[in-house]
Amino acid sequence: MFIGSFFLYNLFLGVIFGEYKKEKIKRIKLMYKEEMTEDQLEWIDMIKLIRAAEPDYEAVTYPKMRCRRKVHDLVSTNAF
Repeated sequence: MFIGSFFLYNLFLGVIFGEYKKEKIKRIKLMYKEEMTEDQLEWIDMIKLIRAAEPDYEAVTYPKMRCRRKVHDLVSTNAF
């Protein structure tokens, strides 16, 4: 019972502080957005795009050497 209450307490506080941080960031963005130039706003949009980008894991070529193939198969499994 103690562990369950501790878990719920941490979950509750995590949600509260996470939402507070999101709202704080939104408020700061709105406050400074009026003072930023168009170039600065484009720079911020570019940084958002870079952070949202993910690598293309399917583009990796399968190794031709037998030992490299075995290692590749090993590290590509879900158990690894």
